Amino acid sequence: MSNKENKSKNNTRRIYIRSQRRWQEVPEEVYQEHIRFHDTYRHRIQDRGLCCCPRNKWWVCDADCLTCEYRNADVIASLDSPIGEEDDDLILMDTIADDSVAVSELAADRIVLEQLFKRLADLMPEAADIGKLRMQGFSDEAIAKSIGIPRTTFLSRIKAVKKQLEKEYPDFF
Repeated sequence: MSNKENKSKNNTRRIYIRSQRRWQEVPEEVYQEHIRFHDTYRHRIQDRGLCCCPRNKWWVCDADCLTCEYRNADVIASLDSPIGEEDDDLILMDTIADDSVAVSELAADRIVLEQLFKRLADLMPEAADIGKLRMQGFSDEAIAKSIGIPRTTFLSRIKAVKKQLEKEYPDFF
């Protein structure tokens, strides 16, 4: 065997691929990156008490702790697990902030919104049609033409209705 073949052979290392149950030859740089990642990950998991892999089996580690035979399943906490004292009824789920809006607030907003739309319909019966035309991208002039009034009259009515609704529903405007 020549020196060149021997040197190229020495620059390769082997990594065990647990999912395929085989060894794979890789270049030295790939091996070093693989070892660095897996060692760092394994040490982090071991520090948390989630991995109890013995030192003589570290070569098997592929950083897939959920399927590893050496994972410490007893340490993984459930959201229903009690925390604190045993006689305390506090569970982990109780410590997570709930940022969702309360159903009562949604119901109240819905009622106020329905009242607002009813009042808008009272003040300007063609408001629903105007809203649909605006959603379709029509201009003020085209909308005024379709409801049969001049553009300036249309704009002054919109302004007057908005002013009235601002008085009646200040939280929405």
